[in-house]
Amino acid sequence: MKALKFLIIVFILTSCHQEKKSQFSIKGTTKELKNGTVLYLFDTSKEEIIDSVKVQNNKFNFSTNLKNYPFPAVLRNKDNSLYKRLWLENKPMIFNASNRNFENAEILGSDSEIEYDNLYKAVDTLSRKESEKLLTNFIKTNSDNILGSYVLSEWYISWKKERTKPLFNQFSEKNKNSIYGKEIRKYIESNQNPKIGDKYVDFESTNQYGKKNKLSEIKGKLNSFRILGELVCTL
Repeated sequence: MKALKFLIIVFILTSCHQEKKSQFSIKGTTKELKNGTVLYLFDTSKEEIIDSVKVQNNKFNFSTNLKNYPFPAVLRNKDNSLYKRLWLENKPMIFNASNRNFENAEILGSDSEIEYDNLYKAVDTLSRKESEKLLTNFIKTNSDNILGSYVLSEWYISWKKERTKPLFNQFSEKNKNSIYGKEIRKYIESNQNPKIGDKYVDFESTNQYGKKNKLSEIKGKLNSFRILGELVCTL
């Protein structure tokens, strides 16, 4: 009898665990895409494809297990002519581009997507000083959330050490050890505020296509470059 009860408990726990894993999905609707168009769900942090599907009658459906969530991803085709950033969560999600361009698709079902999208909609309406205050408060509020470390990873180069380090220090250990936290820590511990004539600090950043590039890889190709609208270096 005890053995039977034990097996029942194990079965229930296993079933619950499997159910939790299988909740993620994306049901998508597009417009004017050819049947057979392949869409890739791409993890930008790991630079790997999570899954792929073919569009049929302007509809597609992703259903795969996510190991970690939430996290930012990209939905794109092979040549990146179709491209949409989105936050994935372990929930049923909807991608609606039936009446708009692919990159402006409406994303439903992801709280992280809504929160991130609302943040930058607000930032776009504010002055620089006000937007920096809003971003700082958002990062502090999300010190234990991957959203906090992700947003700080978008701004740490522009904000430099003086503003970045205090925000980073407020992160939970989980956030400090996330892929974005490790990136920020590396920046803080490097000579990130060089003076004229100093050797530049090599760093890695993700471009608009989800591909990572190092500063050293473009040496000699550009006279200057901009990060978040600021001229930051000459090579």
